[in-house]
Amino acid sequence: MLGALDDKIELNRRMNATLEAMARALFQSWFVDFDPVRAKLDGRPPAGLDPATAALFPAHFEHGEHGMIPVGWPPSCWKSCSKMS
Repeated sequence: MLGALDDKIELNRRMNATLEAMARALFQSWFVDFDPVRAKLDGRPPAGLDPATAALFPAHFEHGEHGMIPVGWPPSCWKSCSKMS
């Protein structure tokens, strides 16, 4: 019985690690690399997004304080967040 519980705990740990890696990759793609915005800018539909989700991303960039950001996306906590890390 304890062996089965240990196996389940290990499986849950591995699933958690996989989900965390997926979340990191998605965050990186959407909010750091701006892949959906770049795809729309190139005239391509954003990969793997349904039309409703794709519509949430702008199709252009604008100059921001820290480089190019998607149109309409205000930069948030650049200075205060960098102090936290």
